Amino acid sequence: MDHRRGQVFDESTQDGIDTSRKHYYKDKFATDRMTKAATEFMERNKENPFFLYFSFWDVHTPLVAKQEVIDKYTKKWETWPDKSKKWNPAYAAMIEVMDTSVGILRAKLKALGLDKNTMIMVASDNGGPAGHSSNLPLRGAKGAMYEGGIRTPAVAVWPGQIEPGTSNDCPVTGVDLMPTFAEIVGAELPKNQPVDGVSFVNLLKTGNNMKIRDMFWHYPLYLTGKKSTYGWPGDNVLPKYGTNEMVWRAVPSTTIMRGDWKLIYFYEYEKYELYNVAEDIGEQNDLPKSNPKMAEKLYKKLMKWVKETNADIPTKLNPDFVQ
Repeated sequence: MDHRRGQVFDESTQDGIDTSRKHYYKDKFATDRMTKAATEFMERNKENPFFLYFSFWDVHTPLVAKQEVIDKYTKKWETWPDKSKKWNPAYAAMIEVMDTSVGILRAKLKALGLDKNTMIMVASDNGGPAGHSSNLPLRGAKGAMYEGGIRTPAVAVWPGQIEPGTSNDCPVTGVDLMPTFAEIVGAELPKNQPVDGVSFVNLLKTGNNMKIRDMFWHYPLYLTGKKSTYGWPGDNVLPKYGTNEMVWRAVPSTTIMRGDWKLIYFYEYEKYELYNVAEDIGEQNDLPKSNPKMAEKLYKKLMKWVKETNADIPTKLNPDFVQ
């Protein structure tokens, strides 16, 4: 998804779109402005069906928040019994700002009498960043192909359709959102482009798991890792090529997941890792030697997908790279 982070909405924009494209990377009121524009959008469209796609800045770097909220978490830390790991008070404050915004949006729907006929979904595009948070017992953090990077929660409210208080661990992914929303509103899917995802409306309504399928993640880039200054696990989980020095949180790779099995292929290392995430959620036991048939099966499926999609793969060394 394109989250267009940094774009600010205010009352002078049309339907919340800031045509100036000005970025407010350090605007601690960005979410307040966006929330206000979103509620005004609801007001203008209360008589008609609408789709509101709200891409929060929070929580994302640079970490900026209202000082009074930061002070609240700084003070809370002083009385926290476990001092082994410190939290970043600005990060905590940004989480509260987002939570408050969701509450305001839901309250507006209720005030307009739309809360009983509106589906709300909150989802994240990646796991928490190392250094400011912990994804334990998951391995890795934002940017990694391990579960700490790609396993995130999704929460939905749909009165009369989703039973309150229920949960399900059946995996869905971002490409499933379009066919899901299309089914909800009765829209046809595009016929002039591939549609990779599948609708999970039945999963929401009944709680019945979806049919097992192949799911893919492709990341042809490098992301540097770092150690935490707060005592949380770092995200330098992959080695510099030819060494044991952990410097990366991500290197060019493609991942396939089918049911409980997950295979990650690293192009630079020319190797893959295989995990059963149901039995080993922390991905500590690499299993290609004990399960060679499963590893080979998933690897072939992965390579077939890479070829069919013409996925970008870096093949040349960067002469300017110095580590």
